[in-house]
Amino acid sequence: GTYSYIIYYRETGSGFATSQEDTGSSVTYKILTLKPGIMYVFQVAAKVGGIIYEPSANAYETAPEGVPSAPRNLHCSLRQQSLTTVDCSWQQPSTPNGVIRYYLVEYGTDLGFMTGLKRVQNLNTTLADLQLGMRYSIRVRGHTNVGDGDSAMTTVSTSPGTIATKPTGVSASSAVRGSFTVTWTAPQLPSGVKIQGYKIWYTSETQAVSASMTVANPSATSATVTYLSPATRYTVQVSAYNDKGHGPKSDDVSVTTRGPALPNIQHLSAQGMTQSSVELSWHVDGSGYTFGIYYGESPLQLERNGIRANTTQQSYTVEHLQSDINYVFMVRIVQPLPGPSSAYTSATTSFDNTLPPKGLTALQHNQTSVLLKWQAPRDQLHLNLQYEIDGTDEENATWSYAVRTKSSSSDMITYNVTGLFPGHQYVFTVKTSAQDAKQSRPYLVTTDLVSAPIELKVWSESSSKLLLIWETANLYVDQVALEVGFEVLMKSEDSTNSSYQVVQDMVMHSNYMVTGLQDATQYLFMVRVGNYHGFYGANSSAESGMTLAVDGTKPQPQKGGKTRLAAILAPTLLVIVVLAIALAIFVIRHRRLQRSFMSFATSHYDTSRGEATFTTGDDDDEDSPIIRGFSDDEPLVVA
Repeated sequence: GTYSYIIYYRETGSGFATSQEDTGSSVTYKILTLKPGIMYVFQVAAKVGGIIYEPSANAYETAPEGVPSAPRNLHCSLRQQSLTTVDCSWQQPSTPNGVIRYYLVEYGTDLGFMTGLKRVQNLNTTLADLQLGMRYSIRVRGHTNVGDGDSAMTTVSTSPGTIATKPTGVSASSAVRGSFTVTWTAPQLPSGVKIQGYKIWYTSETQAVSASMTVANPSATSATVTYLSPATRYTVQVSAYNDKGHGPKSDDVSVTTRGPALPNIQHLSAQGMTQSSVELSWHVDGSGYTFGIYYGESPLQLERNGIRANTTQQSYTVEHLQSDINYVFMVRIVQPLPGPSSAYTSATTSFDNTLPPKGLTALQHNQTSVLLKWQAPRDQLHLNLQYEIDGTDEENATWSYAVRTKSSSSDMITYNVTGLFPGHQYVFTVKTSAQDAKQSRPYLVTTDLVSAPIELKVWSESSSKLLLIWETANLYVDQVALEVGFEVLMKSEDSTNSSYQVVQDMVMHSNYMVTGLQDATQYLFMVRVGNYHGFYGANSSAESGMTLAVDGTKPQPQKGGKTRLAAILAPTLLVIVVLAIALAIFVIRHRRLQRSFMSFATSHYDTSRGEATFTTGDDDDEDSPIIRGFSDDEPLVVA
C-alpha cells in the first residue's frame, strides 16, 4: 500500500508538537519554520495505509542562526536643553534569526564615513559631545553569532532650530472598529523653532507589526489611525518634526481597538503540485474576507517580499515558482481589515529533470583524456539523475563523443573522457537523460601535445657529422613514435636565420647522425615527435654541437655552445680576479709592516750596547723586552 512519513518536532521544554507529512519516497525532509538558536526535539513515524506506527527515538538539534532583519522604529532626537546630545531608541527586529548579542550603533556627519561606533546591549543609547550645527546620519543593526544584520537608518540635526522637546498629554481611544484616535499637546519650544507636522508611531505587540503615520499639519492636536486589526492592543507615541529632523517621542500610551476580532487562519497546508506551483489551503470561520498570500524561500525573505497575491477563496495556487525549491508560506486576512497572521508552513516544488547542469569545467587534462566536472541542476539533490555527455572535435568534423553516466544523487559529478588526441580542441556539453533535457553551457578544452624528448645530447663525429642521442619521457611517447617517428630540427648558431629547418622526419630510433655539415661550425638542434593526427609533439630543449676542423683537430668541448662556454668562463674569471685582489692586499700590508718595523727598530737601537729595547708604554722597565744581537757589523735584515 501507499506509505508516507510523519515528522514531529517541538521546542525542548514544550509539550506541544507540530507535525508535517512527507508523501514522497525520500528519507530526508527540510523544515524551514524553526526558530533560530532554539533546540528542538524530532521524531519520525511511518504511515502505511492510514495507520501511523510508533515513532522513532528522540533526536535533538539546535536550529542554526542567521543574521537579523533591521531594528524597528529607530528614532533619534536632541535631548531637551542640549544641542550636542542625542537620544536614540529602537525595537527588536521582527526577524531576529537567533539571539541578538548586541547592537552596533554608527553615526557621523557623512553617511559614507561613520566617525563613531558603539556596541550596546539595550534598545537605546545616548550620543554625547556632538558638533553643533551639523546633520548626523545614524544607523543601527543587530549582531548574532552569524554576523551583522540589516541596518535601520535615520538622521538628526544639532542646529539651534531643531525640536528638542516632546509632545505632552498624549491619549488614545478607539470608538470605531479597526481604528483609534490619538490626541496630544504641542511641545513647548523656544521662539524661532517651528513645527512642520507630527508623526504617530504605533506597534501591535501581539503581531510584531510596527508602522507610523505622518500628520502634515503643524497646528494639529489629534489624528485618527485606520486600517488596524480589531480587538488588538497597540502602543502609541507622538513626535513633532521640522526641516531639521524629528523631535523626541512622547511617553507611550496603550489602546485596544474595538472588536470583534477577526478569525484566525487555521490548518494552513501547502502541497507541491508541479515544477512551478504549490497548492495552498486553509480554514476560516465565516465568509466575505479577502486573504493576502505571503511566501519566500525563508521567513526573512517572506517578510521582505510582503504580500504577493490576494484571493477571496480559502485555497490558492501559487505559480511561477522555481523547481525543487522549498518555500515558506503565510496567509492573513487583509480585507475588510488586517487580521492575525497564520502559522508558517512550507512545501517543495517538484523537480524539473530537464534543467541544465551547472558549472561544467575540466579539473585536469593530458594528451588523451579530460576529467570533466559539473554540478547538479539544483543544490541538495534528493533523487538519482543520469547524465549524457556529448563532445565534438574542432580539428576533426567526423569525430563525435556520446556517453551516458551512471545514476547519481550527488551535487557534484565528475567523469573522465578518454580516447582523445593530443593537441586537439574539444567542445563538451552535459544534460540529464530526461526527454527534452536542456544542455549545459558548452566547455572548450585543448588536450596536451605529445611530451617532448628529453636528455638530448650532441656529439662531434667528424668535420661534417654530428651524432644526436635522446630519450623519451614516457611509454605513451614511445607508442606514438613507433607510429609517426621523430622529427629533427636544426639551425646554424652563427646564421642570421632564426628559424629551425627540418633535417629529417620519420626517425624511428632515439638517435640520428646529421651529415653534410660545415667544418668547425656550431649548430643548434631540437627533436620532437612527428605529425600525429594533425599535430606535432612538443619541442625538446635546444642543444648545440660543433663539427671538427678539416685537419681533424678536435675543438674544445662546447656542448652548450656560446652560452655554455660563457657560463664556464664567467666564474673562472671571477675567481682569478678575487685571488689577484687578495694578493695585492697581502703585498701592501706586508710592505707597510716592514717599513713600520724598521723605523721603530732604528729609533730604539743602542749602537754602544748593540741592543734594541721595545717598551709597551708602562713605567716598569724590568718588563721591557730586549732584543740582542744587533750591531754595526751585523746589519739588521727584516724579511
